[in-house]
Amino acid sequence: QLTMRTFHIGGAASAAFKQPQIKPKHDGLVQYVDLRTVELDDGNCVVLNKNGSIAIMSDEGRELETHNLVIGSVISVKHGGRAKKGEPIVQWDPYNVPIISEKAGKIKFHDIIEGVTMKQEVDETTSQEAMVIIEHKEDLHPQITVLDEDGEPVASYPIPAGAHIVVKEGSRSVAGQVMAKTPRKTSKTKDITGGLPRVAELFEARRPKDAAEISKIDGIVDFGPSVRGKRCILIKDPNTNVEEEHLIPIGKHVIVFKGDFVRKGQQLTEGPIDPHEILDINGPQELQEHLVNEVQEVYRLQGVTINDKHIEIIV
Repeated sequence: QLTMRTFHIGGAASAAFKQPQIKPKHDGLVQYVDLRTVELDDGNCVVLNKNGSIAIMSDEGRELETHNLVIGSVISVKHGGRAKKGEPIVQWDPYNVPIISEKAGKIKFHDIIEGVTMKQEVDETTSQEAMVIIEHKEDLHPQITVLDEDGEPVASYPIPAGAHIVVKEGSRSVAGQVMAKTPRKTSKTKDITGGLPRVAELFEARRPKDAAEISKIDGIVDFGPSVRGKRCILIKDPNTNVEEEHLIPIGKHVIVFKGDFVRKGQQLTEGPIDPHEILDINGPQELQEHLVNEVQEVYRLQGVTINDKHIEIIV
Protein backbone atom coordinates (compact mmCIF):
# COMPACT_ATOMS: atom_id res chain seq x y z
CA GLN A 1 0.00 0.00 0.00
CA LEU A 2 2.93 2.29 0.45
CA THR A 3 3.43 2.43 -3.29
CA MET A 4 0.34 4.60 -3.65
CA ARG A 5 1.48 8.05 -4.68
CA THR A 6 0.14 10.95 -2.67
CA PHE A 7 1.03 14.07 -4.59
CA HIS A 8 -0.86 15.85 -7.33
CA ILE A 9 -3.07 13.11 -8.60
CA GLY A 10 -5.57 12.33 -5.87
CA GLY A 11 -9.13 13.60 -5.58
CA ALA A 12 -10.46 16.17 -8.01
CA ALA A 13 -7.30 16.30 -10.05
CA SER A 14 -7.55 12.65 -10.99
CA ALA A 15 -10.96 13.15 -12.59
CA ALA A 16 -9.42 15.42 -15.19
CA PHE A 17 -6.45 13.11 -15.40
CA LYS A 18 -7.62 10.96 -18.30
CA GLN A 19 -7.60 13.22 -21.32
CA PRO A 20 -10.15 12.52 -24.00
CA GLN A 21 -7.61 11.94 -26.75
CA ILE A 22 -4.96 9.43 -27.74
CA LYS A 23 -1.50 10.51 -28.81
CA PRO A 24 0.71 7.67 -30.02
CA LYS A 25 4.14 7.25 -28.43
CA HIS A 26 5.65 5.99 -31.70
CA ASP A 27 5.51 6.75 -35.41
CA GLY A 28 3.88 3.90 -37.30
CA LEU A 29 1.01 2.52 -39.33
CA VAL A 30 -2.50 2.62 -37.91
CA GLN A 31 -4.42 -0.63 -37.78
CA TYR A 32 -8.08 -0.99 -36.71
CA VAL A 33 -8.75 -4.10 -34.61
CA ASP A 34 -12.37 -5.35 -34.32
CA LEU A 35 -13.66 -1.84 -35.08
CA ARG A 36 -16.95 -0.96 -36.76
CA THR A 37 -16.77 2.59 -38.06
CA VAL A 38 -18.76 5.04 -40.16
CA GLU A 39 -17.09 7.77 -42.19
CA LEU A 40 -18.21 11.34 -41.50
CA ASP A 41 -18.47 14.13 -44.07
CA ASP A 42 -15.13 15.57 -42.97
CA GLY A 43 -13.32 12.28 -43.65
CA ASN A 44 -12.91 11.26 -40.00
CA CYS A 45 -14.31 7.93 -38.77
CA VAL A 46 -16.63 7.38 -35.80
CA VAL A 47 -16.44 4.17 -33.76
CA LEU A 48 -19.74 2.32 -33.36
CA ASN A 49 -18.84 -0.66 -31.18
CA LYS A 50 -17.35 -1.00 -27.75
CA ASN A 51 -14.65 -3.66 -27.80
CA GLY A 52 -12.54 -2.40 -30.65
CA SER A 53 -9.05 -1.03 -30.41
CA ILE A 54 -6.51 0.76 -32.54
CA ALA A 55 -2.95 -0.49 -32.94
CA ILE A 56 0.21 1.30 -34.06
CA MET A 57 2.42 -1.06 -36.10
CA SER A 58 6.04 -0.68 -37.13
CA ASP A 59 6.94 -0.99 -40.81
CA GLU A 60 8.11 -4.56 -40.14
CA GLY A 61 4.62 -5.41 -38.87
CA ARG A 62 5.49 -5.48 -35.16
CA GLU A 63 2.85 -4.12 -32.80
CA LEU A 64 4.18 -1.07 -30.94
CA GLU A 65 1.13 -0.08 -28.89
CA THR A 66 -2.63 -0.61 -28.75
CA HIS A 67 -5.39 1.56 -27.34
CA ASN A 68 -8.94 0.48 -26.52
CA LEU A 69 -11.57 2.85 -27.89
CA VAL A 70 -14.94 3.89 -26.50
CA ILE A 71 -18.14 4.23 -28.55
CA GLY A 72 -18.26 7.58 -30.31
CA SER A 73 -14.49 8.04 -30.58
CA VAL A 74 -13.54 10.07 -33.64
CA ILE A 75 -10.47 8.70 -35.43
CA SER A 76 -8.65 11.10 -37.72
CA VAL A 77 -6.35 8.54 -39.38
CA LYS A 78 -7.62 5.85 -41.75
CA HIS A 79 -6.83 2.14 -41.43
CA GLY A 80 -3.36 1.72 -42.93
CA GLY A 81 -2.58 5.44 -42.59
CA ARG A 82 0.48 6.88 -40.87
CA ALA A 83 0.45 8.19 -37.31
CA LYS A 84 3.03 10.65 -36.04
CA LYS A 85 4.39 10.46 -32.52
CA GLY A 86 2.64 12.88 -30.14
CA GLU A 87 -0.07 14.00 -32.59
CA PRO A 88 -3.60 13.16 -31.44
CA ILE A 89 -5.28 10.53 -33.64
CA VAL A 90 -8.41 9.80 -31.57
CA GLN A 91 -10.74 12.06 -29.58
CA TRP A 92 -13.97 11.45 -27.68
CA ASP A 93 -16.51 13.09 -25.37
CA PRO A 94 -15.47 12.17 -21.82
CA TYR A 95 -18.83 13.08 -20.26
CA ASN A 96 -21.39 11.26 -22.41
CA VAL A 97 -21.88 7.84 -23.95
CA PRO A 98 -23.42 8.53 -27.37
CA ILE A 99 -25.90 6.44 -29.35
CA ILE A 100 -24.88 6.85 -32.97
CA SER A 101 -26.79 6.32 -36.20
CA GLU A 102 -25.06 3.94 -38.61
CA LYS A 103 -27.36 4.71 -41.51
CA ALA A 104 -28.66 7.88 -43.13
CA GLY A 105 -32.40 8.36 -43.31
CA LYS A 106 -35.47 9.87 -41.69
CA ILE A 107 -35.83 9.69 -37.92
CA LYS A 108 -38.93 8.19 -36.33
CA PHE A 109 -39.60 7.83 -32.60
CA HIS A 110 -41.18 4.71 -31.19
CA ASP A 111 -42.79 4.42 -27.71
CA ILE A 112 -41.38 7.83 -26.75
CA ILE A 113 -44.43 9.36 -25.07
CA GLU A 114 -44.28 12.57 -23.07
CA GLY A 115 -45.16 12.01 -19.41
CA VAL A 116 -44.91 8.22 -19.71
CA THR A 117 -41.48 7.29 -21.04
CA MET A 118 -40.09 10.78 -21.66
CA LYS A 119 -40.03 14.19 -20.00
CA GLN A 120 -38.84 17.58 -21.22
CA GLU A 121 -35.94 18.83 -19.15
CA VAL A 122 -33.66 21.84 -19.42
CA ASP A 123 -30.17 20.62 -20.19
CA GLU A 124 -27.69 22.16 -17.72
CA THR A 125 -24.84 22.44 -20.20
CA THR A 126 -26.69 23.94 -23.19
CA SER A 127 -29.66 25.44 -21.25
CA GLN A 128 -31.99 24.24 -24.01
CA GLU A 129 -34.94 21.92 -23.54
CA ALA A 130 -34.06 18.31 -24.18
CA MET A 131 -36.09 15.12 -24.11
CA VAL A 132 -34.98 12.73 -21.39
CA ILE A 133 -36.12 9.11 -21.24
CA ILE A 134 -37.46 8.16 -17.79
CA GLU A 135 -38.00 4.86 -15.96
CA HIS A 136 -41.53 3.52 -16.45
CA LYS A 137 -43.67 0.53 -15.52
CA GLU A 138 -45.48 -0.01 -18.81
CA ASP A 139 -44.47 -2.53 -21.44
CA LEU A 140 -43.01 0.15 -23.71
CA HIS A 141 -39.59 0.18 -25.31
CA PRO A 142 -38.40 3.64 -26.31
CA GLN A 143 -36.52 3.41 -29.61
CA ILE A 144 -35.34 5.67 -32.39
CA THR A 145 -35.81 4.15 -35.84
CA VAL A 146 -34.11 5.30 -39.03
CA LEU A 147 -36.25 4.94 -42.18
CA ASP A 148 -35.02 4.79 -45.78
CA GLU A 149 -36.55 6.54 -48.83
CA ASP A 150 -39.48 4.08 -48.98
CA GLY A 151 -40.27 4.44 -45.28
CA GLU A 152 -38.82 1.02 -44.44
CA PRO A 153 -36.83 0.85 -41.17
CA VAL A 154 -33.10 0.29 -41.81
CA ALA A 155 -31.87 0.54 -38.22
CA SER A 156 -33.40 0.90 -34.78
CA TYR A 157 -31.74 1.90 -31.53
CA PRO A 158 -33.16 1.18 -28.07
CA ILE A 159 -32.76 4.26 -25.85
CA PRO A 160 -32.03 3.52 -22.16
CA ALA A 161 -33.53 5.44 -19.22
CA GLY A 162 -31.60 8.61 -18.45
CA ALA A 163 -30.58 9.26 -22.04
CA HIS A 164 -30.98 12.74 -23.57
CA ILE A 165 -32.37 12.71 -27.11
CA VAL A 166 -30.63 15.27 -29.31
CA VAL A 167 -32.46 14.81 -32.64
CA LYS A 168 -35.94 15.88 -33.71
CA GLU A 169 -38.54 13.46 -35.02
CA GLY A 170 -38.91 13.67 -38.79
CA SER A 171 -35.48 15.18 -39.33
CA ARG A 172 -32.87 13.56 -41.60
CA SER A 173 -29.99 11.76 -39.97
CA VAL A 174 -26.61 11.25 -41.57
CA ALA A 175 -24.41 8.24 -40.87
CA GLY A 176 -22.34 8.85 -37.76
CA GLN A 177 -24.75 11.37 -36.25
CA VAL A 178 -25.28 11.33 -32.48
CA MET A 179 -28.95 10.66 -31.74
CA ALA A 180 -28.93 10.44 -27.95
CA LYS A 181 -26.42 10.73 -25.12
CA THR A 182 -26.28 9.05 -21.74
CA PRO A 183 -24.21 10.93 -19.17
CA ARG A 184 -21.27 8.79 -18.03
CA LYS A 185 -21.47 7.94 -14.36
CA THR A 186 -18.07 8.92 -13.05
CA SER A 187 -17.05 5.71 -11.41
CA LYS A 188 -15.66 5.87 -7.92
CA THR A 189 -13.09 3.11 -8.34
CA LYS A 190 -10.79 5.20 -10.45
CA ASP A 191 -8.65 6.83 -7.79
CA ILE A 192 -7.07 5.18 -4.85
CA THR A 193 -9.49 6.29 -2.14
CA GLY A 194 -12.06 4.19 -3.97
CA GLY A 195 -9.32 1.93 -5.21
CA LEU A 196 -8.23 -0.02 -2.16
CA PRO A 197 -11.72 -1.33 -1.36
CA ARG A 198 -11.86 -2.21 -5.05
CA VAL A 199 -8.65 -4.22 -4.77
CA ALA A 200 -9.99 -6.00 -1.69
CA GLU A 201 -13.24 -6.71 -3.52
CA LEU A 202 -11.34 -8.33 -6.38
CA PHE A 203 -9.20 -10.52 -4.15
CA GLU A 204 -12.26 -11.69 -2.23
CA ALA A 205 -14.02 -12.37 -5.54
CA ARG A 206 -17.29 -10.89 -4.31
CA ARG A 207 -20.30 -10.83 -6.56
CA PRO A 208 -20.78 -7.15 -7.43
CA LYS A 209 -24.30 -5.75 -7.18
CA ASP A 210 -25.64 -4.71 -10.58
CA ALA A 211 -23.22 -7.01 -12.36
CA ALA A 212 -22.92 -6.86 -16.14
CA GLU A 213 -24.43 -9.61 -18.27
CA ILE A 214 -21.69 -11.40 -20.20
CA SER A 215 -21.88 -13.57 -23.28
CA LYS A 216 -21.62 -17.34 -22.79
CA ILE A 217 -20.59 -18.21 -26.35
CA ASP A 218 -19.00 -16.61 -29.42
CA GLY A 219 -21.67 -15.53 -31.86
CA ILE A 220 -23.82 -12.89 -33.53
CA VAL A 221 -26.19 -10.71 -31.48
CA ASP A 222 -29.91 -10.58 -32.18
CA PHE A 223 -32.82 -9.23 -30.13
CA GLY A 224 -35.81 -11.41 -29.28
CA PRO A 225 -39.28 -10.40 -28.03
CA SER A 226 -39.54 -9.00 -24.48
CA VAL A 227 -40.35 -11.48 -21.74
CA ARG A 228 -42.11 -10.23 -18.56
CA GLY A 229 -40.72 -6.72 -18.92
CA LYS A 230 -37.18 -7.90 -19.62
CA ARG A 231 -35.35 -7.52 -22.92
CA CYS A 232 -34.18 -10.68 -24.56
CA ILE A 233 -30.77 -10.86 -26.26
CA LEU A 234 -30.07 -13.91 -28.40
CA ILE A 235 -26.54 -14.93 -29.28
CA LYS A 236 -26.19 -17.42 -32.09
CA ASP A 237 -23.00 -19.17 -33.09
CA PRO A 238 -22.96 -19.27 -36.92
CA ASN A 239 -20.72 -22.36 -37.00
CA THR A 240 -22.57 -24.66 -34.60
CA ASN A 241 -26.01 -22.96 -34.63
CA VAL A 242 -26.06 -23.00 -30.83
CA GLU A 243 -28.29 -20.25 -29.39
CA GLU A 244 -28.02 -18.68 -25.94
CA GLU A 245 -30.55 -16.22 -24.59
CA HIS A 246 -29.96 -13.53 -21.97
CA LEU A 247 -32.80 -11.70 -20.22
CA ILE A 248 -31.89 -8.14 -19.31
CA PRO A 249 -33.83 -5.85 -16.95
CA ILE A 250 -35.22 -2.78 -18.71
CA GLY A 251 -33.17 -0.04 -16.99
CA LYS A 252 -29.84 -1.62 -17.93
CA HIS A 253 -27.88 -0.07 -20.76
CA VAL A 254 -27.22 -2.67 -23.46
CA ILE A 255 -23.90 -1.98 -25.19
CA VAL A 256 -24.12 -4.41 -28.10
CA PHE A 257 -26.18 -3.93 -31.24
CA LYS A 258 -27.97 -6.29 -33.56
CA GLY A 259 -25.47 -7.94 -35.89
CA ASP A 260 -22.44 -7.39 -33.61
CA PHE A 261 -20.04 -10.29 -33.23
CA VAL A 262 -19.29 -11.00 -29.56
CA ARG A 263 -16.70 -13.27 -28.02
CA LYS A 264 -17.19 -15.59 -25.07
CA GLY A 265 -17.00 -13.60 -21.84
CA GLN A 266 -17.59 -10.23 -23.50
CA GLN A 267 -19.87 -7.71 -21.76
CA LEU A 268 -23.38 -7.24 -23.15
CA THR A 269 -24.47 -4.54 -20.68
CA GLU A 270 -22.80 -1.78 -18.66
CA GLY A 271 -21.60 -2.64 -15.17
CA PRO A 272 -18.90 -4.46 -13.24
CA ILE A 273 -18.11 -8.04 -14.24
CA ASP A 274 -18.86 -10.86 -11.80
CA PRO A 275 -15.65 -12.93 -11.43
CA HIS A 276 -17.68 -16.11 -10.80
CA GLU A 277 -19.23 -15.81 -14.25
CA ILE A 278 -15.84 -15.50 -15.92
CA LEU A 279 -14.78 -18.65 -14.09
CA ASP A 280 -17.88 -20.54 -15.29
CA ILE A 281 -17.63 -19.35 -18.87
CA ASN A 282 -13.94 -18.94 -19.65
CA GLY A 283 -12.22 -21.08 -17.04
CA PRO A 284 -9.58 -20.37 -14.38
CA GLN A 285 -6.86 -19.13 -16.74
CA GLU A 286 -8.93 -16.23 -18.07
CA LEU A 287 -10.16 -15.38 -14.58
CA GLN A 288 -6.60 -15.03 -13.31
CA GLU A 289 -5.76 -12.70 -16.19
CA HIS A 290 -8.90 -10.67 -15.55
CA LEU A 291 -8.17 -10.24 -11.82
CA VAL A 292 -4.55 -9.26 -12.42
CA ASN A 293 -5.62 -6.70 -15.03
CA GLU A 294 -8.34 -5.17 -12.88
CA VAL A 295 -6.06 -4.82 -9.85
CA GLN A 296 -3.29 -3.35 -11.99
CA GLU A 297 -5.79 -0.87 -13.44
CA VAL A 298 -6.31 0.72 -10.01
CA TYR A 299 -2.59 1.17 -9.49
CA ARG A 300 -1.90 2.18 -13.07
CA LEU A 301 -4.21 5.16 -12.76
CA GLN A 302 -1.97 6.36 -9.94
CA GLY A 303 1.00 6.10 -12.25
CA VAL A 304 2.38 3.24 -10.14
CA THR A 305 3.91 0.28 -11.90
CA ILE A 306 3.92 -2.99 -10.02
CA ASN A 307 5.33 -6.10 -11.59
CA ASP A 308 2.53 -8.53 -12.48
CA LYS A 309 4.18 -11.37 -10.58
CA HIS A 310 3.40 -9.86 -7.16
CA ILE A 311 -0.31 -9.79 -7.90
CA GLU A 312 -0.21 -13.16 -9.65
CA ILE A 313 1.14 -14.75 -6.47
CA ILE A 314 -1.86 -13.48 -4.51
CA VAL A 315 -4.30 -14.50 -7.23
